[in-house]
Amino acid sequence: MRKIAVAAFFFGACSAVSAETKPEMTETIRARGEQVAVQYCGACHAIGKTGESANAKAPVFRTILARQPAGAIAEDLREGLLIGHKTMPRIELQPDDVDALMTYLISIQETES
Repeated sequence: MRKIAVAAFFFGACSAVSAETKPEMTETIRARGEQVAVQYCGACHAIGKTGESANAKAPVFRTILARQPAGAIAEDLREGLLIGHKTMPRIELQPDDVDALMTYLISIQETES
């Protein structure tokens, strides 16, 4: 539940994630984010809690927030992602899909033991 509070902190105005979000709804949003990751990102990035990226230049999602702040990633996604390397496709997501993807990203981040 703490990760969802972190998501709400990063996205302040995010309508999909808030302190009042029911756990079932939060899981639905997280699951939608995982679907978005599979559809748009999974061909190159390792999108789960394990595994290596198919494209060596594509960072694994479980550590991506250590490389770039969540707010910056969300902003890039909202503006139509165009970062990374030359072969990275332009990705245009709906605002709800950006919120869901960010919720998913936060949920899979590795934590220091």
